[in-house]
Amino acid sequence: MAAVLLTSAPAATAAPATAGYGTCSVVRTIALRSWVAGPDGRYHPVTVRKPYAISVAFPVIRFRPPAY
Repeated sequence: MAAVLLTSAPAATAAPATAGYGTCSVVRTIALRSWVAGPDGRYHPVTVRKPYAISVAFPVIRFRPPAY
């Protein structure tokens, strides 16, 4: 079982976009169910949460106004 949850982690530090490109940063937390051995020798279910930051660069298209 895996769930993607929105989190309030700080924004990722990315290099500024070059001219003509913009960036979008997304921070998500992946929650995974797992098992861990306890002190009594039995396994117990646990939830492991790992934050991930993804930055995407995309071209910014600007149209010139028509010349009349």
